[in-house]
Amino acid sequence: MKNTKKNLIKQIKMRNNTNKYKSFILFFITFLFIFSCNSFEKKDEFYYLYYSPENSTRENSFSWDSMFIEKYKMDSIIIKRYYRESYYFRFYFYQDGSFYERRKVTNIHTGYNSMDTLLMFSKKDTTYKYHSKREDFITNLISLSVFHGKYTIQNDKGIYFSQMQSMYDTTYSEFYYYDRNYKIYKFVNTLLADTCVYLRKN
Repeated sequence: MKNTKKNLIKQIKMRNNTNKYKSFILFFITFLFIFSCNSFEKKDEFYYLYYSPENSTRENSFSWDSMFIEKYKMDSIIIKRYYRESYYFRFYFYQDGSFYERRKVTNIHTGYNSMDTLLMFSKKDTTYKYHSKREDFITNLISLSVFHGKYTIQNDKGIYFSQMQSMYDTTYSEFYYYDRNYKIYKFVNTLLADTCVYLRKN
């Protein structure tokens, strides 16, 4: 009788140990699955470009306080420009080794409503002119940055930059500086005789 009771207790302990082992395996598999999903969704880069008065000609920037950059793997880049409590953002998608901007364009009078695609970041030198069909133009930095412009992309000994020169106000321009992995580390904004510089800080 004692042996039977001992065997029963032994079997119960073995069963409990087996259940614990199975629970541990299940937990481990679940952990791996969650970690893998998070790794897949994880951004490669996310950082700010802050206004640098010491490198600019003004004590305060024209408009933007800072710029937040999100880079998802090699698929897309989102740039958010912050001013006070609001922000304006641009979206870029990766295709054939370069990044292109998707820009919404509307013209109320003609009923034109579409999405323009502009080459913005590349490792190959190029220049082109963009003529916008939008009609809601207001003389401010946001409108100047998306209206008629001449775009120049250049690689100067491993220093890559993309310039937008306004054709509406030729004193306005934007420069994005980035490395070979498309990590933006500097943004320069000019208007009239003033220059505003934003630098990357981790």
